[in-house]
Amino acid sequence: MREGKRFSVRPILMVMGVVSLLGAASGAAGAEFPTKAIEFIIPFGAGGSADIEGRIIAKAAEKILGQPVVPINKPGAGGALAYTHVKSAAPDGYTVAWNSTSLLTTTELGNVDFRWDALDPVCRVSIQAMPLVRYLRTGQQPGFQFRRAATYTHYPCADGRYIAIAANDQEMWERMCDAICPSLKADPRFVDPFDRASNKMALVDVLAEIFLQRPCDEWAQLLADSDVPNAPVLAYEGVAQHPQFWANGYIQEIEHQNLGKMRVHGPPVGMSGTPAKIQGGGPELGQNTEEILLAAGYTWEELEAFNRAGVIQIT
Repeated sequence: MREGKRFSVRPILMVMGVVSLLGAASGAAGAEFPTKAIEFIIPFGAGGSADIEGRIIAKAAEKILGQPVVPINKPGAGGALAYTHVKSAAPDGYTVAWNSTSLLTTTELGNVDFRWDALDPVCRVSIQAMPLVRYLRTGQQPGFQFRRAATYTHYPCADGRYIAIAANDQEMWERMCDAICPSLKADPRFVDPFDRASNKMALVDVLAEIFLQRPCDEWAQLLADSDVPNAPVLAYEGVAQHPQFWANGYIQEIEHQNLGKMRVHGPPVGMSGTPAKIQGGGPELGQNTEEILLAAGYTWEELEAFNRAGVIQIT
């Protein structure tokens, strides 16, 4: 909104840890803006924290703009469906997307045929989104807790291993219930996200008892088949054997001049233009002394004198 009626986004700026976006080359150039309802696209499913946060922002924006700001959920493809919808809309300021870092991952992974900067940012907002949203909705000050959420945590299984779950929204919760205990969906204590938050520890106790009934791998398969995000909590032994860590280069095998073949951790970040790699084991003590001093301009005679004086050790 580069011209026309100005409005303050400051009340929104301090609320959430995301970015709102307009279609590329937004105009909204009329003297009066807005004159009609604004679509507020949420790239996530209904019932989750991002949906709740987006709806709070939409309600606050209505008071500032004087026109309806209508939340519309468009989940799918990691945000690609929502951002494509905004990109295809008229660049008049009446279609806005509520965004997290999914815009960057979606565009960089090639899930859409445009870059992140094809959309104009309206504002950037600050951190502590979820704790502040919880306070605004419940009046409770969050602090350090053993379990921040019953459905976004880990539980011990029958074989002593742990399973981590991330049933963040209502659809995931219902799919998880279908997979592990269908009667949970009808429990009045856990019907919606606010019920589950209010009865968090009761739900923790219920889920803890359920997950102790099967080994970790069985739960992982059941949840995966129901499209519920999950993963085993791995000890270092599991990390060292997991094929995904090897495929990503997080663990590599090198040839050490003294120790032979050995496993080491790889670079944590992969870069296409300047890829990092493990070139071998660390140098032995003094291995590069001669090379470095010669490159610095010292002569062989000076290096021999250093060696006789015990300043360096040439082998």
